[in-house]
Amino acid sequence: MRIIGGSLKGRRFFLSKNTLVRPTKSIVREAIFDVLGDWVSGRDGLELFAGTGGLGIEALSRGARSMIFVERDREACRLLTKNLITFGLEDCTELLQHDAEVAISLLSSQRRKVEILILDPPYQKAPNEIAELFCLCEDLVLPGGIAVLECSEKREISGFSAWDLFFNRKYGDTRLFLYQRKGL
Repeated sequence: MRIIGGSLKGRRFFLSKNTLVRPTKSIVREAIFDVLGDWVSGRDGLELFAGTGGLGIEALSRGARSMIFVERDREACRLLTKNLITFGLEDCTELLQHDAEVAISLLSSQRRKVEILILDPPYQKAPNEIAELFCLCEDLVLPGGIAVLECSEKREISGFSAWDLFFNRKYGDTRLFLYQRKGL
């Protein structure tokens, strides 16, 4: 897989051989960043279920200021660290090797705030579990911030009072949702 845009465009990143770690397809990454455009530049982000970091690294390549990566799988974390070092991104990133719920709780207790939230949970995760995680993240995202949710095309995730859905598309077996945090 290659980074598709920004300062690192064309560079290859390391991928896991673990079939549970599923990289986001190029067409989906391209759709996300076509919609977000220059808005990403200068923003701080959080990627839950980061895997080897493809979406967060893509955001950094396109000018995001910083990114917190959350991944519990040891092998994925090793490869993510290798990717961050290879691309010289250690100074603007943080890696938390935790379950998403633990990381959300930790970041909330530290009163951390981001403007970009990326959730790419395992496709077998139930819609109610995804919705619960999404709601737990509300206080981490500043008003006007954007949430990117990638899940199985069979999932319909909706009804969040703190968010406005502004993009919902299907790409093969993937459904992509983009939300904006209310409260501007």
